[in-house]
Amino acid sequence: MTASANSNSTTIANDAVTNAKAANMADATIKGRALGAGTGDPTDLTAAQAKAIIAPQLEASVGITIDGGGVAPTTGVKGYVKVPWGMTITSWSLVADTPGDIVIDVWAETGAKPDDTDTITGGSEPELSTDDFVEGGSVAGWSTTLAAGDWVGFNVDSAATVTRVTLQLIGTRV
Repeated sequence: MTASANSNSTTIANDAVTNAKAANMADATIKGRALGAGTGDPTDLTAAQAKAIIAPQLEASVGITIDGGGVAPTTGVKGYVKVPWGMTITSWSLVADTPGDIVIDVWAETGAKPDDTDTITGGSEPELSTDDFVEGGSVAGWSTTLAAGDWVGFNVDSAATVTRVTLQLIGTRV
């Protein structure tokens, strides 16, 4: 801290104040530096600015492994998963034990077991076609929002050659 001669004012050196000595903050306020703002004084961040910093830490996925017991899985419902957090689906990945074909429809419902009327894929189901791996599958045309507590169902529409596959829906928590 410095004071001018014959003055009643003082100046605190830049970067010398601790958090305990900083001004009180409003409820639900986050002090920080916005992503891309570079080095500088802290500011009050908006929710969008805080989320841009934190979102990469909030990746989420839900999925299922389907095992045909040594043969291609039969068609039909293979299981359900309850989503423990809200998420926005951004892609999907499929991996199989051997190259082959499989199409899996994905259903979602709030507070009830989903069925084929609850498809979220918009006709673009996750699919392997004479392959054993797809990563970053497109969700264009999908209903991509899942709420915490939603039930997700997985239905094999068709399968050939593959005997064990894992489908992961990948996204970010909301």
